[in-house]
Amino acid sequence: MRYTSTRARREFDNWIIDAQVLLRAAQKHESLLRIVADSILCASLFLTHARFENYFRDIVSFAIEKVNGGNFPSKSLPGRLRAAQLNSQIPHPHLKHYYIYSNERLLLDRLHDAITESDWLWALANYNGKVQPSIVIGQRGYPSVENLKGVFYKLGIDIIPECNRRLKTDIAAMIDGISDLRGEMAHLGMPPGITGNDVEDKIDNLKKIVHVIDRVVHENFVRPSKRQLALKVKRAERDRLK
Repeated sequence: MRYTSTRARREFDNWIIDAQVLLRAAQKHESLLRIVADSILCASLFLTHARFENYFRDIVSFAIEKVNGGNFPSKSLPGRLRAAQLNSQIPHPHLKHYYIYSNERLLLDRLHDAITESDWLWALANYNGKVQPSIVIGQRGYPSVENLKGVFYKLGIDIIPECNRRLKTDIAAMIDGISDLRGEMAHLGMPPGITGNDVEDKIDNLKKIVHVIDRVVHENFVRPSKRQLALKVKRAERDRLK
């Protein structure tokens, strides 16, 4: 299937147009007080990064929607989606209590109660359930490098190396650089030596990252047919066992 940008990407791109208007206004109108111009530049980066965070959540939800539409049995889900669903139901606090106090009876009682819940059916190879985006994203909703790696790993994608290969650059360094500048702006205002062009470059980098992630998701979850995606899952599992 020919690549078509996702709604999440289109919403991000629409914001970029607005951000560019703000940036040009801050740089071209000499009548603006310096503090006002700097505030506009800071706000442009803050808001663009917030839109990037929205995009991250939306594109993951979009990928999961495509997986759910395939009606795969749990054993054929890509990545670690099945494991993520099951892991969310494991009574970790009770296991910790058992390791500390060796109270087997209490642990067995808790497990007895837990395995009656329907979500434990993910342990069955042929269970057909709906993957929940909130479980896949969990506490990793902020688009840091580590969170991108962790969430896309569950989807079966090694996202950082894949984006590096396509953009021929180090996107982890790009993301960290944007986050560092954003943090410095939040605490100290416009850093000395940072110009409107620098802010515009950071925003353009976020746009490039969104565009390449969008294509990666399309190629993995939209373009393949159900049969192709199932074969892809089997090949990945074979490679893992080698």
